[in-house]
Amino acid sequence: RMQASQVGHGQPLVKPKESEKLDWEGELAVIIGRGGRRIAREKAMGHVAGYACYHDGSVRDFQRHTTQFTPGKNFAGTGGFGPWMVTADEIPDPSDIDMKLWVNGDLKQHDSTKNLIVDIPGMIELISRVATIYPGDIIATGTPAGVGFARQPPEFLKPGDVLETEVEGVGCLKNVVGGDRQGGGRELTPVERLSPRQREILQLIAEGHSTKEMAYRLKLSAKTVETHRAQLMARLDIHDIAGLVRFAIKAGLTHPSS
Repeated sequence: RMQASQVGHGQPLVKPKESEKLDWEGELAVIIGRGGRRIAREKAMGHVAGYACYHDGSVRDFQRHTTQFTPGKNFAGTGGFGPWMVTADEIPDPSDIDMKLWVNGDLKQHDSTKNLIVDIPGMIELISRVATIYPGDIIATGTPAGVGFARQPPEFLKPGDVLETEVEGVGCLKNVVGGDRQGGGRELTPVERLSPRQREILQLIAEGHSTKEMAYRLKLSAKTVETHRAQLMARLDIHDIAGLVRFAIKAGLTHPSS
């Protein structure tokens, strides 16, 4: 995909005025950290810097204009990428991780990377056979069943739709769809940029629950809860628990009396 066809976490996706068939595709993004050419499969994972969520938005009628998919994958602002990069050491084995995509809160796609047609080492081997890969290159690995055009009746995105693309161990990419004439959709609020899990943890923090209590209620380890809390602070640029509580109250996630 061309650079201008992508937007970041929380930024508006653009439904082009030329088409009514903008479709969703939730995917895992592989980010290259070390370049190379003709990389052997057994060495491929050593070239990976990390992972992110990817929404490979596709304009289906333009995708079918030629035998190549390039036009349908490159309308400005149709692809989402983010919300951050998780380094490869945090996901040592990406061969079986969960992927989900919601449209307006309705789960549309849910599958695992174990069902990719070509696994990640195979992709890197194949792509680097054709072209040199460079640090910073992104591989969109493929999408599960559940895309809009294959549904009966077909479904497509419209201005105002909210997309959430979640990859296990990475996070949740969120975007709102807007129309071309309006210059895109609205920006997400700080609360809307959070994943469902982050909102849940923020609410529990604001209600005064300890790390141990949150771990029990959410069925997570204490270390995972602490990681989520650190990510919350970094994303919201808040430096203490009291600040998180004030933010949650202001956002309506809890009440001053809680």
